[in-house]
Amino acid sequence: MVAATLVAGGCGSSGAQAGDSGGGAGGADDDDRAKCLWEGTSSMLTPGASLTANNSADLTGAALGDGYLLRLTASTENAYLVIGVTNTSARTLCSIKGTTYRWLDGDGSPLAKPGAGDTLYVGGSVQMLSNGDFTYNCLAAGEKGYFTDVKTTADGSMLYSRVTTVAFGLSGPFTDGTAPAGRLVPSGYDIGACPDGKRAVKVTLANGGTGDVALEPFSFSPAILLDDGGLPIGWLFLERTKTITVSAGQTTEIYSSFFMEPKVHRMQVYVDFTRP
Repeated sequence: MVAATLVAGGCGSSGAQAGDSGGGAGGADDDDRAKCLWEGTSSMLTPGASLTANNSADLTGAALGDGYLLRLTASTENAYLVIGVTNTSARTLCSIKGTTYRWLDGDGSPLAKPGAGDTLYVGGSVQMLSNGDFTYNCLAAGEKGYFTDVKTTADGSMLYSRVTTVAFGLSGPFTDGTAPAGRLVPSGYDIGACPDGKRAVKVTLANGGTGDVALEPFSFSPAILLDDGGLPIGWLFLERTKTITVSAGQTTEIYSSFFMEPKVHRMQVYVDFTRP
């Protein structure tokens, strides 16, 4: 079975929009990111962390921001959600999604619902389905992943201040998956300042498998931001703007700009890679 746990109240922080991204050994540098001034910060795999998937790592290093934030400003009513999910079965499960997804106030009345066609999928490890497609909506036995979402109030109505519960069930089809030959695992991150005045983060990835993999534009890789106790307090998306192939033994990078800055120095990154 798959177990879901609300791990950061109803609302996380960050939820940063991913900015344009650049290159590494797997492709040419993007012009925008090539102009960023990177600090050369050191980071490492978090001691004692146990992420073992083919696309994820728990990294600790330089401070990623300056203050704990649960929303963009003290008055905004937009809300960011982070929910941890663990596969407690003995098999790899794919296409894990949330159903009957509701944001509720203290009286149990719904405040926000997904839009038409909106589906909440878990972000986890990469598996290959029976048709040959890659998907990162999978969890191997014992693996942990996350649901992330953001709700906005275009009409100015109150959302963040009224949410007391976020509820949903878990459904499949829980299809089986097999691990692809390629692995694209984060090995560290660096913080930088870009010409547009925004702070940015780049995460270095290494293909330690035996097959080629690819990163595609607008294929967002979530980074879950953790506090000192290991609890998620927000998330951001990392990406590339150009399709690249990363061969076995090669490295590359994915990037994001910071639009929010929670006071953390640890992230768990789940890379959304696909077949070349």
